[in-house]
Amino acid sequence: MKKRLSDLFSISNNTIGYTQRAYLLDGVKGNSVIGEAIIFKKRLSGGMEYSERKYEIRQDCIVLTAAFDSGILLKYAYYYLLANKDLWNRLYVGTTRLTNLSHIDLGMIEIEYPSLSIQEKIIGLLDGISKAQENRVKSLHILSDFLLSYYLSLRSSYGRYWGKDIKVGNLVKGFYKKKSTKSFHDFGQIVPMPTGFELYADKKYVFTVDTKCNPYFLSVALSASEMLHILLKDKLTIYNPLRLVSAIQNVQIRLPEDEVQREFENRYKQIEVIMKKMQESKDKLSRLFDILLYSLLLRGEEFNEQRINLFSDNPLIVTTDKYTYDDWRNISSLKEYDNKRASLYKNLDKGTMKQYFDTDSGKIKLVGRDTIHI
Repeated sequence: MKKRLSDLFSISNNTIGYTQRAYLLDGVKGNSVIGEAIIFKKRLSGGMEYSERKYEIRQDCIVLTAAFDSGILLKYAYYYLLANKDLWNRLYVGTTRLTNLSHIDLGMIEIEYPSLSIQEKIIGLLDGISKAQENRVKSLHILSDFLLSYYLSLRSSYGRYWGKDIKVGNLVKGFYKKKSTKSFHDFGQIVPMPTGFELYADKKYVFTVDTKCNPYFLSVALSASEMLHILLKDKLTIYNPLRLVSAIQNVQIRLPEDEVQREFENRYKQIEVIMKKMQESKDKLSRLFDILLYSLLLRGEEFNEQRINLFSDNPLIVTTDKYTYDDWRNISSLKEYDNKRASLYKNLDKGTMKQYFDTDSGKIKLVGRDTIHI
């Protein structure tokens, strides 16, 4: 079926006034809404969110809520709109900082939807992957916090034996900055390297340090600095990152014996290996989510219940590298898998193979001289 959003949901236009604060909060005052909703930001860069909890509106937005039994689930509508962003992105008018979205235009969007049973299966699939992604993010935070907790525990128990305070500036041999590149690091994050550490701000600042100081120990010690925490909370630091660069060199720390620093480095690298695997897992889940989202909900695609059941019953048949391998159970080793993948990518680059989505089987297949699928 296909109907307009205005025929399916209650659409309210909320005008609060300009603020840079987001709206998804456990607020208790102001224009609060309790229950499930899809929220569109009207201004700035726009955007869409889904909420099942209480929130306080602190920004001009449009809110979609279920008004009656319309035969469509609000969570399904959210996923459909997520897969077809062009339907509502094109409705924003104005300049970058003065964009606006009309609730009337939004209500005119037509959305396709199948039976409730199929909607529930699609939601179940996508929710399951989203939950797994959230768990990976939580695990990454826990692992990151472990290193900081480990350092603070050492400092609290043995810090008084670590000698005199030393300014970090006395340990730094020099620093230089690199051009800003796409990075997944947070503003103000400090990352160790064999000869020093990197500071991520408007650019990447690379510090080299004295060999008597272990960079892995130093990077965590700096991350624990109260002075840096205060600076990072100050909005002026974002507009003037050099304040952060200068402050780092004024931080005072104590250095333990070399053996303690080396042991800390070993712990750091152990955690780093686990975090890398966790990040890879998170990235694969993200790609898998995109594959399912677009293959199931991209408009123009027919709702094939057989394909949806295939994904529901055999989630591992879709790999995170955007192709399928029917005989994946017969792969005996990771090396064999890597070789097959390398061979596949090589043929795709040469153009001797092409990918296409087979709606009947629900798989991304390959076509060459003979139709095959990996």
